[in-house]
Amino acid sequence: MPHFSLSADRIIQIGSSVYITNTILATWVTMIVVIAVAGLSTLFLKKGKSNYLVIGGKLIVEFFYKFINGILGQEHQSHSASKIEMSYLNF
Repeated sequence: MPHFSLSADRIIQIGSSVYITNTILATWVTMIVVIAVAGLSTLFLKKGKSNYLVIGGKLIVEFFYKFINGILGQEHQSHSASKIEMSYLNF
């Protein structure tokens, strides 16, 4: 029977037992990009500018909002959270 290994590749070793894997590195890069896009979108919104970054951010938030509501259904959605989220989508 073949042996399958799903462990992440080790990239950097810190000390004797701490490793930075490719999964951790990809997660950090993704977090940096998401935080940068959110910060820039907020900055542009506070200045009253609407550009492709803001419009793209709105589309992504709306997509995930509808996606999650489609999975959970309307009976699991709280009314106060939906008002807050929809007010964010309509800025």
